[in-house]
Amino acid sequence: MIPLLILALTMSGQTLHLKKQEIGRGQSEPGTRKVSTLEAPGPRWTSGRSHLILQFRHAVNDEIVQELNRRGAFVVGAVPDFGVAVSAPDDFSMEGLDLAWAGRLDAAYKVSPLLENRRLERETWLVAEFFPDVDVEDAQRLAEAAGFRVHTHPDLLKSHLLLSGDPDRLSGLAQWDEVAYIFPASRDLMHGVHVNHCAGALTSGGVTPMYVLSGSGWPKDASGQVTLSYVFGPLTPKLDSSQATQAILAALNSWTQYAPVKFVAGQSATAPRTVYIWFAEYDHGDGYPFDGQGGILAHTFYPAPPNEESIAGDMHFDGSESWRIGADTDLSVVAMHEAGHALGLAHVDDPAALMYPYYRLGEKIAADDIAGVQALYGPPAGAVGVTAAPALTLTITTPSSNTTTVNASIAASGTTSGGSATTQVTWQTDHGASGIAGGTATWFAQWTIAAVPLTVGSNTITVTAADSSRKAVQTVSVTRSSASPAPVSTPDKTPPTISISSPAGTTVNTSAGTIVVTGTAADNVGVTKVTWQAGVWSGNAIGTTTWTAGSIPLGVGNNIVTVRAYDAAGNQASKSILVIRK
Repeated sequence: MIPLLILALTMSGQTLHLKKQEIGRGQSEPGTRKVSTLEAPGPRWTSGRSHLILQFRHAVNDEIVQELNRRGAFVVGAVPDFGVAVSAPDDFSMEGLDLAWAGRLDAAYKVSPLLENRRLERETWLVAEFFPDVDVEDAQRLAEAAGFRVHTHPDLLKSHLLLSGDPDRLSGLAQWDEVAYIFPASRDLMHGVHVNHCAGALTSGGVTPMYVLSGSGWPKDASGQVTLSYVFGPLTPKLDSSQATQAILAALNSWTQYAPVKFVAGQSATAPRTVYIWFAEYDHGDGYPFDGQGGILAHTFYPAPPNEESIAGDMHFDGSESWRIGADTDLSVVAMHEAGHALGLAHVDDPAALMYPYYRLGEKIAADDIAGVQALYGPPAGAVGVTAAPALTLTITTPSSNTTTVNASIAASGTTSGGSATTQVTWQTDHGASGIAGGTATWFAQWTIAAVPLTVGSNTITVTAADSSRKAVQTVSVTRSSASPAPVSTPDKTPPTISISSPAGTTVNTSAGTIVVTGTAADNVGVTKVTWQAGVWSGNAIGTTTWTAGSIPLGVGNNIVTVRAYDAAGNQASKSILVIRK
């Protein structure tokens, strides 16, 4: 069971921090979005359950988790602020939950921006993170069905798969409900080199997944400085105590040259703004037991908020490990990585960065790490010899704010600059529409949005530029006046009908690699086309009123085959069958 800590947080700044989407800024006020119902899940390898993100209007506590469990849902990750990712049954009800937002991860938000510019490569190596409740063998079969090769590596996290394949298939892999995030593989992973893994920073809801961006960090004082105390608890007997303390202090202070942060000796482990550092084995009372030698080396709790002060920022090291300095297992590198979490940094996608989830001997703070910590705290005042990474900026050129139009959509364009890695520009409206902008350069210096749909009345368009550690957000308001009077003729709103003649029944068992599906369709005006989809594969059927969908590929295991009939007005109807390939 994932433990929950009772938090004392305010409602200010309530935002879900995702790498490719910021939920809570530029949208309607929390609580005004209807969250009693959810869109249907995408393709699922296992039926009956799917994954949701729930944001509450106050801190998540044990009572909330118990209520979620009573409704058949359980927490699988934390999404600051006030959010949790859950695995929920199809009959899950949100009635009566004090939610500010609820939704699913769209496939477009599951692919790292660093993979977006690899479309011209014949093969790319990547790490696919699955939700932790997904069976490993199911994850492997799903990845293979999506067209990727699965590679073994002894140091992978349990929820990660090392894959290679055609980058054009990334969206097909990301569409599956079981997939949480996809990011580049490091050269060490590709070549089978030994690495150590970090599960991620800890919050009240559990471990933060890879699709989560850093939060807000520790609050600054009036001078713009962040002063944190440190207190040492039991240390490892594998090293001289002075060696261990000096290595950890050097790791803490390595961050202070890049941000206005200072560490000073403290008196009490439970005092506010205090990082308590100690070594422990197995179950040590925080609800996250260590797993013995060779597994998780350490874990660290995020700042306050989202965690409560008594444990916020605390760094715990596994006392079972054979700790070394300057050799594997290197306390210096692990402490530097964990200190990043203590400052509020999440894992990043750049394999060259210290905050990549797999670290190794000799790593140092890199450009992406500097960009991340300066996004939280800014550069240090008057620092000498420190070159800050260029700030990530975003400008909306068109439309201008307070634009009025009668059109049902509007184009948008603008520019970005700076950033430490490949930047992606996304957009969303306060009425639920979203998408990814096009660009004319690697850094998306010029970006365009062909058509943002508008509703009658006020529309707030939020545009976000993001690299692997930072974001820039701008909004623009557009008013759509009442549309022109509708034509006298009544639009066709009658959907077609469709039926599957062969194979008979809703569940089919076969050992063949493909299947042929036939049937009929009808419409009050006329059927224009019939399509089919089976996982990542899709195509058009032959015929309309009588149609045939031939040679539909099947993966081993469960395959949901869906056929759809369309009429000229865009109305559609669908039928599905479950095909189980032995």
